[in-house]
Amino acid sequence: MQDQFPHSMELCAHKTKTESLEKEIETLKASQNSKILELGKQISHLAEIARENADFLLQDKARRGGFIKTMHTTATLIGYAAIIFVLLVTVNFMTGLDFFIKFATSLIVK
Repeated sequence: MQDQFPHSMELCAHKTKTESLEKEIETLKASQNSKILELGKQISHLAEIARENADFLLQDKARRGGFIKTMHTTATLIGYAAIIFVLLVTVNFMTGLDFFIKFATSLIVK
């Protein structure tokens, strides 16, 4: 019977090959989709890590900025206090010097 219809055998073989190749293509597509999904998950994970690191860096920078601002304010206040102290000492010295000059001139003038 095969001798009578050899072309039907060839058609069945080609059809089987085509079906096999189509299944293989679908399997490859599925594996590629799963690889793409896996890469997407990895990218999402890396983005989350980067976001957490950025948040940490911003918080650290804010803390440091606050510390530096506090140190600057403290140094400014200490500087102003030192200037005020020097001015008060100078005023007292000048007052004492003025008193001494008046006393000395009162002794000389008499």
